Amino acid sequence: MTDILCTRNRYIIPFLFWPMEGMDYESLIGRITDTGAWRIWNMYAEGVEQDLYDIILDCFVMDERKNNIGCALAWCGAREDQRDILALNYTRFDRDFIVRITQMGMYLFRSGVGFIWYEAGLPADATSAELTLFQNEFKELAYERFVSLKNRSGRYTFELARDAAQGVLMGDWLDRKLAKLPFTYSFFAKRKNPLAPQRQIPDKALLFVYAVFDRADREKLMDDIYHLTNGYNERYQKKAEFSSEPMELFRYAYCYVTMGGCGYYVVPGEENRNFYLRTLKKKIMLDHFTLYILALYQSYTLLKFTGQIQSVLSAESAWYLENSEESVGILKQIATQINVFLVKSVYSSVSHISHQNDYYEYVIRKLKVRENIDGLTIGLESLQKLQEDRAKERIEAIEERENQEREVSDDRLNIGLGLLSILALISAVADGDSAAEVLVRWLKLPEYAKTALGMVFLALIAVIAVVAVTSIWPSILRAGKKRREWKAARKQERDDTWQ
Repeated sequence: MTDILCTRNRYIIPFLFWPMEGMDYESLIGRITDTGAWRIWNMYAEGVEQDLYDIILDCFVMDERKNNIGCALAWCGAREDQRDILALNYTRFDRDFIVRITQMGMYLFRSGVGFIWYEAGLPADATSAELTLFQNEFKELAYERFVSLKNRSGRYTFELARDAAQGVLMGDWLDRKLAKLPFTYSFFAKRKNPLAPQRQIPDKALLFVYAVFDRADREKLMDDIYHLTNGYNERYQKKAEFSSEPMELFRYAYCYVTMGGCGYYVVPGEENRNFYLRTLKKKIMLDHFTLYILALYQSYTLLKFTGQIQSVLSAESAWYLENSEESVGILKQIATQINVFLVKSVYSSVSHISHQNDYYEYVIRKLKVRENIDGLTIGLESLQKLQEDRAKERIEAIEERENQEREVSDDRLNIGLGLLSILALISAVADGDSAAEVLVRWLKLPEYAKTALGMVFLALIAVIAVVAVTSIWPSILRAGKKRREWKAARKQERDDTWQ
């Protein structure tokens, strides 16, 4: 007898994407919807009461002003006569275990981070033990293989198999879906495709689980929470203090988040049974799933920035000393992208419902988003400041050298003018007596005035000479100092060369 009243299971695969050359983000979304296989998913039109702020829902609404950080898309490529996108008969058990993939969607963010997801509907009588085993193997996208078989009803399903020649992998199935879209892409976690070794396919899926249990055994419930959220089988044993890790939003309603998935688990009472089986089940797959995707987007965008910094910035410190201006330009470009992301994509409040804000804060904390932001920005800001200081020092050194060169030029000019002045004064001394004699004759002064006028001329010439020598003396001293420094530097260069 099953111990699960209902369950919903989604599988999320993160990837990086790059639009085709010459194509911007808006054109990319238009090209994808033009294929007819995908449509823009309007969460406002879901017919379910939503408690998220409009600013959160608007994140995924295409906007002419380019205010949206991303776009939500839904798969609509199945034929009208196909109820399921894919049907699987999981043959690990002694009975048919038909899994139907009925929904598939995709989120594409302007940062270049994307998520493709699909929901797998399990048999209504599935037990927690069966779900645990199934989750553990079905999340392995590059591991288990399925072959197409036709059963007695004429429906095509897929059966677990090991024959690589006939196999169909979920990772290969997803890769072929994305390969039809107008962008190049790379999965964060990937493996070589056994069916096509030249291609890389996703390795694992992140899990998003909603499960309502028909019991209140807390210890067993903690076991299920631990295994189903991580996709672990029974060989993985939780630690003794694990019960403090899930967040209890309500009595016997728990949320648990790891780097491998997110789960919402409930044991209802008679008074709220229908609420958990109907109303909340829909809201979880809309509001809470949206918030989980938003948190994943933040986490993986930070990971993308980290990878970008690793690939663009040199690990050799000497490069920053030799290329301070170039490094400042690169650092500013990366810092601008990060700052736009932080302004547009990080929220302190997401809903006017307290438990949704609590859930979001819990997810952010478990994914270590804020710690990663601090680690990324502090290191980048420190390096950017260091390089800006080095660039400033380099500019100041250039200006100082130009000033010194200007001083040398000015000193040479002053010395030259001073020498010309001294030569002129020497000539003036020779002409002093003649000038005194002319003045005596012109002013009709007595003869002894000629001697007095000569002395006055000589005194004026002496004063002018002192002024001239005083003005050029600092220039002479600086020129001598610079010449000694130049000789010392040349000598040091020769000594270094010989050593």
